[in-house]
Amino acid sequence: MIRFDASKVADCLCCDFLPECHMASTQIRDRRRTLHYRHELVRQMVQMKNRISGLLMETGLSYNKQRLHKVGYFRELLSTNEEVHESIRPLLRLSRDIIGQLQKMGYALFSSCSVTLCCQKESNGSTVPGVGPLIALTWALEIGDVSRFRSIRQAISYCGLCG
Repeated sequence: MIRFDASKVADCLCCDFLPECHMASTQIRDRRRTLHYRHELVRQMVQMKNRISGLLMETGLSYNKQRLHKVGYFRELLSTNEEVHESIRPLLRLSRDIIGQLQKMGYALFSSCSVTLCCQKESNGSTVPGVGPLIALTWALEIGDVSRFRSIRQAISYCGLCG
């Protein structure tokens, strides 16, 4: 059975019946991996922020939800609010420190991906309204070399933007 299948595949290859498969360059794959790792760090950061909110809600402490994760407000909340239980202060500080470290790591990973790639891709300096650097970098890494598309319709179809 295997020999028959291999024979059919070889025949299809000879007749050019099998479609081409695009393989991104090693550089692009490495940057994609880095961007996906950054995404995981952001996910962990959101989890830590939710844990902080959960700890504060669990103890019945009132706080400003919009400002909670700003460093200044967080410090002020811990230093001036005596309603914060002593048992959760170390947990809150540790969680805030972890969020800060994750933010630094995420920024460093994003910078390492975007510095060389965006300089190469964005030679004309034009921008698309509503598309920030992260979305532009993600798109550039997922698309890869745009010259592989014969038309704009193919690129749109590849992105899943057509009906």
